[in-house]
Amino acid sequence: MVENKNPSSPLIKKKKPAFIRKDAHYKKRVPSKWHKPKGKHSPIRQRHKGKPKLVSIGYGSPKKIRHLSPQGLKGVLIHNLNQLSNINPQKEGLILAHTLGDKKRMEIIKVALEKNYSFLNLKEPQKYLEELKTKFEERKKRKKEKLSEKEKKELEKKRKAEEKAKKDAEEKKKAEEKTPEEMKKEKEIEKKELEKTLIKKQ
Repeated sequence: MVENKNPSSPLIKKKKPAFIRKDAHYKKRVPSKWHKPKGKHSPIRQRHKGKPKLVSIGYGSPKKIRHLSPQGLKGVLIHNLNQLSNINPQKEGLILAHTLGDKKRMEIIKVALEKNYSFLNLKEPQKYLEELKTKFEERKKRKKEKLSEKEKKELEKKRKAEEKAKKDAEEKKKAEEKTPEEMKKEKEIEKKELEKTLIKKQ
């Protein structure tokens, strides 16, 4: 018999056979998940000796202990901290919802360990909590590094924009400071360059 840790609950039934799909034990491509055999000459359906067992009502657990864990506890799905206050630790065990984020999960496990609640979907809650903490800290570090890289890029962009604005301002000043004679000279040089290009094209 399975060990019954909760004395208030009735004893849990003996081990049931492994109900496997036909040919799953010697054919790799056939999954072991149970499928009812429907073949006309199926030895499992006909309950032949030496073949895997067929699922039947006789293998069911007593009504009083149906859907209970091997410790005799009823599973309660937990989504937030408020639900912990309604739990009876002698009759109920915690099942953490898979939709929980790491932060919320850590908070729930901390409180549950303080109150000595038992988990039905965690083997070593303390070890799991430590792993979550290390993961959370690593993620924080990565986030900080990404933010610092972003800030550096933004600062470089600002610096380049400022330098460009300075250069433009200096060029404008120079253009304003030029005398009419210098302007004439520049125009003449531009004209000569244009004439050279035209001659080359011809």
